[in-house]
Amino acid sequence: MNLRKKTLLMIGATLLALVLILYATSQIILVTGLTNLEEDNIKQDAARFEEAILIEEQNLNAFTREMASSDETYNFMLNQNQQFIDHNLDDNLFSAMGIDLVLFFDNQGHIIYVKRLDQENQALSTLPEGMGDYNSLKSLFFNNSTPSSGGILNLPNTPLLISISPVTGSNTNSTVRGTVLMGRNLNKHFISSFSNFTQLQLELSPYNLPEAGRDFQDAQAAFNRNENIFITYNGSESISAYGFLNDIENNPAIIFKITDSRLYYAKTLNSIYYFMAMIIIAGFIMGFSILIYLDKSVLSSLSQLGANIKFIGEKKDFSARFPVSGDDEFSLLTRSLNKMMEKLENSHRTLQKSETKFRQLAENIDEVFGIYDLKKKRFIYLSPAFKDIWGRDPQELYDDPRKWKDYLDGRDKVKGIDVFSKIKNNNLNEEEKIQFPIKRPDNSIRWIEARLSPVKDHSGNVNRVVGIATDITRDKEAEYQLKSTKKRLDFLISATPAIIYTLSIHPPHKTTFISNNVKKQTGYSPDDFLKDSYFWMDRIHPDDVSHALADLGTLLQKGQHYYEYRFQRRDGKFIWMRDEANVIMDDKGQPVEIAGYWINITKRKEAEEAQKESERTYKTIFENTGTATVIMDKKMDIMLLNTEFEKLSGYSREEIQAGMNMREFTLPGDLENYYNLLIQVKNTPYSHESSFKTREGKIKEVIVTLALIPGTELYVSSFLDITDHKMADNKLKASLKEKEVLLQELHHRVKNNLQVISSLLSLQSRYLTDKKSQELFNESQNRVRSMTLIHEMLYKSPDLSQVGFKQYIKELSSVLLSSYGASKNQISFKMEVGDIYLDINKAIPCGLILNELITNSLKHAFGSGPGEIKVSFQKKEPGTYVLEVEDNGVGIPEDIDINKSKSLGLRLVRTLTQQLGGSLSLEKVQGTKFKIIFK
Repeated sequence: MNLRKKTLLMIGATLLALVLILYATSQIILVTGLTNLEEDNIKQDAARFEEAILIEEQNLNAFTREMASSDETYNFMLNQNQQFIDHNLDDNLFSAMGIDLVLFFDNQGHIIYVKRLDQENQALSTLPEGMGDYNSLKSLFFNNSTPSSGGILNLPNTPLLISISPVTGSNTNSTVRGTVLMGRNLNKHFISSFSNFTQLQLELSPYNLPEAGRDFQDAQAAFNRNENIFITYNGSESISAYGFLNDIENNPAIIFKITDSRLYYAKTLNSIYYFMAMIIIAGFIMGFSILIYLDKSVLSSLSQLGANIKFIGEKKDFSARFPVSGDDEFSLLTRSLNKMMEKLENSHRTLQKSETKFRQLAENIDEVFGIYDLKKKRFIYLSPAFKDIWGRDPQELYDDPRKWKDYLDGRDKVKGIDVFSKIKNNNLNEEEKIQFPIKRPDNSIRWIEARLSPVKDHSGNVNRVVGIATDITRDKEAEYQLKSTKKRLDFLISATPAIIYTLSIHPPHKTTFISNNVKKQTGYSPDDFLKDSYFWMDRIHPDDVSHALADLGTLLQKGQHYYEYRFQRRDGKFIWMRDEANVIMDDKGQPVEIAGYWINITKRKEAEEAQKESERTYKTIFENTGTATVIMDKKMDIMLLNTEFEKLSGYSREEIQAGMNMREFTLPGDLENYYNLLIQVKNTPYSHESSFKTREGKIKEVIVTLALIPGTELYVSSFLDITDHKMADNKLKASLKEKEVLLQELHHRVKNNLQVISSLLSLQSRYLTDKKSQELFNESQNRVRSMTLIHEMLYKSPDLSQVGFKQYIKELSSVLLSSYGASKNQISFKMEVGDIYLDINKAIPCGLILNELITNSLKHAFGSGPGEIKVSFQKKEPGTYVLEVEDNGVGIPEDIDINKSKSLGLRLVRTLTQQLGGSLSLEKVQGTKFKIIFK
């Protein structure tokens, strides 16, 4: 588009914008203001109507009170004389006062007299239909003390405006003789006369009338939203306001509609349209004049300059210059353009030199340097090192950048894909470094470390990504060797009974390393030692702290020393430890660290102590057994006990030895077992689990060991408190049960989710008309069913880790034969399946392979004729499985290579066989036979 067209377009757009602004302004100021004025007026009309109804009600009340306070009325209530009716209730009265209903009730609510006019002004002596449904009206009839009142009754035929007053005569203190009710129909006649009187176009409709017009229904919906007035516009012709009147029970009874014309609104719109037309005409005249002036003074010169710029741009000659003539603004612009061309020429030369240096650098480094263009979505440069590291031609990525994913190795493919997605979707906003494996054409694996950086344009938007990729395969191999060495070292350290540690050479000699087996010996984790510098020293027995510190000083002096001390375990017990340490020196002979090992010598110490105590009396030995122990006779009278038994029982030694019997600590159900043990025990101690009752009444679980003391008739009985162990064992069993239930629920939910997917595929396939698409959906559904079946069998199986394949193949074949409509008489299915169980990692691939191969036979092998499918699944040697699927159909064509076939089914079989780590072969003799061997 040239400048002339752009100028014309700009003038036209400006004129259009001006017209739209003026039109919008007029709409906002004039039309909106006029609309608000119309709404205010119509609301005032609605208020006038409500006020007029109130006045009508007041007039009716006044007339009713006048009738009720008449002595003639009072006497009529006593004797019901006909003279009163003829004189006061004739048709002239009804016509003159606009009365449509008169009712007289006595104090018991009985009707004395009734007269009403129907729609045709015919006099009737019956109550209007529906009048007796108003409970509040009935209460007014019987409550003569109520002063005059009125309101609206929403009757089925027509609404009725009523007034009620007690009959008292002229003497207001006299006895009330009954009630008088007068009513006026709010019918078409009333609406017509009322409209003439108020000069309002009025319509009435009962509330909740089903056959009411749509406008009245909309108004009722607005009232239900607590709106008092509902206003609608009937185009530019009229405006309507809707309100409602309540009945005597204060429920909505009547919806009224007041309509007024919009004459001033229509006139205002016409004035706006005339004004807009004048503005458009004036704008066209002004725009045409401006265009002529610009064309002569500006546009022709700009057109010439543009042609010169286009000529230089096509030649790409940065040494060319624009011709300059005159001394006006265009001449100044041309000179500026020539200076710019001179700078471009210099920049182009500099860029060429820089590009030459860049290529020399990029093509001679060992790393791969690459540039990716986000706008073009392709690689625009890859250095020659790409071919050396990837072993591929860079042209492959130039032609198709998506091949990047194919070069990634599957072991850590996600990282490479995620970063490439970031680059592709322009989400790389800062430098990022990643490591990922690639697979070369020779199937060798290389590890790559890539550093990617975004390149931004002058607007701050990322338009390119540059990266440097380094081959770190050797580093990864060294890292793997280091990890393997560390694992072996950790195993050796953990396997030895000695605890290996290192300490800082400087006080307070913080622990810098301690082997994991420290937890088994002490109950503390390595972190407990590493976090607190004083943790070790604080747990040495107070009696051993001083000599331990002295031995540490000896170690620092001699460079090697061992010492023994007691150390407090997490459970509070002290164990004897032998600590042998060495001071580690650096190359200069300066101490840098303390290294040593720690051995639990508690058993040795106990043996030494036992040897020392061998000379003591049996009582001392008895006191230090470490378990609650008693000596008793055949009657189970306790003769002697140790301190642990005091702790276990809660009784003091004196209380027990004062004459307590072992039966007092034994539950009644365990006494018989105790007596039997006393009889059976001779030379060999006997142990069993029992319950023990303490002083507080607590029941503890114990292991009771009973032995006969040689040469006596006394028994020694020890009690090991296993209450905590029992509780822990019960918790463990409950936890295992919960996990088993959780695993069953997991398989159940997976099975349900797969069934949902299968059902969704089935539902979707019903909307497909293309037979090929339906087949694809059915095949996908069968694949999902094969996996669903595995999870279902795991869920129902008592062994949640393995699937029995004999039953699985039987059920799968039945599902597939049913899916393809093959009867058992037409296609026979034979199985030779051993007693084979597979875990879920092998069961799902095997199930999918069976699904594909059986489906392939059903679809292609037999056509519409009979046939046989045979499945064999055997375990040949330890850890090796052979799966065979064969049919006696037409066979696979000779030109199909199963290792290169692009069929989805065969590709899936190949992939799943590789996943199993097995091999796939095909025999084409008398049909088709697939054979898969895996471990």
